[in-house]
Amino acid sequence: FIDYWGAAFGTALSVVVGNGVAMCLYYKKVFGFRPLAFFAQVIRGIWPCAALGVLATYPLNWLACSDGLLLVLKGVTFVAVYGITMLWFGFKKEEKQALLGRWMRR
Repeated sequence: FIDYWGAAFGTALSVVVGNGVAMCLYYKKVFGFRPLAFFAQVIRGIWPCAALGVLATYPLNWLACSDGLLLVLKGVTFVAVYGITMLWFGFKKEEKQALLGRWMRR
């Protein structure tokens, strides 16, 4: 009846209801886990880093190069900016230590 849109909508709905709602309720009831507080804390670090990554790729639109090369340049730029800003703003001290290990001790 609604072809591809129906399949996409059904998959999205099952993921949101199954993983999003049902598992959060289960974790809260069984383990006392507060999923909303957890997700708020995670998103607080990710959104600014993703926004800075997107802003850093925007000036590349004015480069005169092929679409494939532009896509690669944007991808590399986004990953580099996102990674660096996650190290500065997104990660907690324990996460930085786990990721960087001995380089952070120096």
